[in-house]
Amino acid sequence: MYTDQHVRMESIILQNNNNGLTVWTTSVFIVGNIAGGGVLALPKAVEDTGWIGFILIIVFGIFSTYTATLIGESWVIIQERYPKYRSHVPDPYPVIGEIAYGRKGRNLVNVVMNIYNYGSAVVYMVLAAGNIETLLEKVTEDISLCYWLIILAGVLAPLICLGTPKDFWPIGVGATFTTGIACILIIIQSLNDKDQHMPVSHSTTDPLKFSTSFGTMVFAVSGHSVLPTIINDMKKKEDFKKAAFLGYAIVLMMYMPTAIVGYMVYGENLNENIIKSVSAGPCAYTVDII
Repeated sequence: MYTDQHVRMESIILQNNNNGLTVWTTSVFIVGNIAGGGVLALPKAVEDTGWIGFILIIVFGIFSTYTATLIGESWVIIQERYPKYRSHVPDPYPVIGEIAYGRKGRNLVNVVMNIYNYGSAVVYMVLAAGNIETLLEKVTEDISLCYWLIILAGVLAPLICLGTPKDFWPIGVGATFTTGIACILIIIQSLNDKDQHMPVSHSTTDPLKFSTSFGTMVFAVSGHSVLPTIINDMKKKEDFKKAAFLGYAIVLMMYMPTAIVGYMVYGENLNENIIKSVSAGPCAYTVDII
């Protein structure tokens, strides 16, 4: 006779994907999805909020990890109860909304996801175009930021035709490692710049600065709209909680040292993009490239 536990385990086995992502590769995708723009903007956000900014980054990271695990548990429950969702599902997050709150829930999730994804794309496209413009300004003086945006859109558009994260895992791995290298180089160059910025003075905060920085910090640990798709590609979806803890821990290990060094070295002279604050040289150029 089967018990509830047997039924649960059998359903989990059925939904697992033997060719899917492991805990490690899933955590790498989480890091690649979240880190990037946030690590460049956080030092300025901390400068505009003061020391409490470091506490907020950790708190937001903990909250994001917890909500990520809830999304993972929700998807596991849905695949246990609804066999039709055990195969490839192109839109798992809207499905979660529909199962929870009906058609209205699905529509709400779709609207919020599209707004977030569009806004995120704009942020990263402008950031990348700005970095390229800075890197090649002496070679391509006639190509402005606006043209670089168009060129980037043309280069990146084919990538959206790929199916799911497991189809382009090298990009996720590359994003994680290049972000890690960028953090290391930013810290090294910032420490080299320390003597040039002594003594360090800090700006005072105000409601506008604080609210703007608050949004930057939340954005730096966001990216939940992608998580259900990553979960759906895992070998063992019930292990997503481990991947979430590992992924967010790595993100915070990237964020905190970079934010601390930027805050301590440049102070009120920090640019919204810390790359613009470090001295020009091999480190800065390498960060621009990667």
